[in-house]
Amino acid sequence: KYVLPFLVVGSIIFAFTNYKNDTMNFLTNKAQLKETKDLIIDLSEKESKELKANIAAIDHEGLNRVGSDLLAYFEQAPKVDLETSLRGIDSRIKAENVSELDEKTKKRLVHFLEGYDEKGFSLMNKDLGMYYAQGPKLSIKKAIAALGIKENRLYNSGFGLFAHKVPTWIFLIFTLFITVVTVRENYSLIPLLGLLSCLYMMSQVELKNWVAFVIWLVIGLVIYFSYGRKHSKLNSMKS
Repeated sequence: KYVLPFLVVGSIIFAFTNYKNDTMNFLTNKAQLKETKDLIIDLSEKESKELKANIAAIDHEGLNRVGSDLLAYFEQAPKVDLETSLRGIDSRIKAENVSELDEKTKKRLVHFLEGYDEKGFSLMNKDLGMYYAQGPKLSIKKAIAALGIKENRLYNSGFGLFAHKVPTWIFLIFTLFITVVTVRENYSLIPLLGLLSCLYMMSQVELKNWVAFVIWLVIGLVIYFSYGRKHSKLNSMKS
């Protein structure tokens, strides 16, 4: 009871100081841009063709490189960034661009990428500059907005957005509840941390998975108790 309350209060202070915008957006249920996959799936065939044409006019080579796959185009990124790659070859050089590196370091990076991301590196013709600079030349939001699509199609908002947060809200409310109970009942810390850790991981599961889980759980319980009642000794005696 002397530890958990301080951990909870500390977490709240940390959230509002280091992640104030994200925390307020969560609490106020502010509209969020849909994931790239959902935005592309939501497009009609005509809109998809128009989007590809717009991208081809700006970055024809980049679109062809991913086989005209819209999702692959907007999600393309190096598997490992330059800074991490330099650490991977035990280099102390700090550089933001490949052009700042000497030839010896470049050769070491080539060998590193041939082993770490051979497929992705080959798609960039084994060009270090192209590999580390890869990415869409326009954002998914700007690209789709240029099609004249209404803004409400670009964002998750209202109850639809809140529904995805229900498991997280359950976790937060339960955490506050268990904190109050802990202070009153003086529970042990380690089991509570284990319980909260498990509940947190469960809260990160998507809502649709929870719905499917509950449906199958109900079906299972109905079958279990129906079978048990039918074949119970008490039922046999009554018969």
